Amino acid sequence: MLKQVGPLSNTTHLHCRCDHLTKFAGFVPPNPINFDVALSANITENPLGLIAVLSVFGLFLLGFLMARKADRMDLTKVGLTTPTGHKLSPNPDCHYIVTVYTGFRLDAGTTAQVLLTVFGYHDESKPLALRDDRRQLFGGGSMDSFLVSSEEPLGPLTHIRVWHDNAGLSPGWYLNKVVIQHVRSGRADYFICNKY
Repeated sequence: MLKQVGPLSNTTHLHCRCDHLTKFAGFVPPNPINFDVALSANITENPLGLIAVLSVFGLFLLGFLMARKADRMDLTKVGLTTPTGHKLSPNPDCHYIVTVYTGFRLDAGTTAQVLLTVFGYHDESKPLALRDDRRQLFGGGSMDSFLVSSEEPLGPLTHIRVWHDNAGLSPGWYLNKVVIQHVRSGRADYFICNKY
């Protein structure tokens, strides 16, 4: 089996001369890089390479700093907080963790003040203003958690009432669900809303 490169070969096609009828493929190896010459080259003769590398590195550094800033902003949005102005009851049977889930829809978040009343078999809570002066709450797709308490134990929860004061530039709000967990027993009750 004799294989030779034919005279019709050029930069786009390879002409193969052989003595049998089959398909062949060819590979043109790239030019070898002489690293001794490349690394000893004077930068002043060709500054474009250095400029390209520094530009890519600068873009990477800028992207890294922007991502770090976004991570720091996200850290302020998570965690359990006691609503501003709310005093916890000394009775641990009255403590609840309220987690409010805002939907992912367009303009789902709100700038209004959100209030909540929790109803149980034995009692109901006073209206709880869910606010925190240190961070923005109820943004689109957010999960905001609050440690609240009632004056007396509520017993098993039956329902809740959620409303807002229609204040701010964007008062509309898409409430996905509210999860209320009794701190001492660990029992969680889910209240699904899925409404504006």
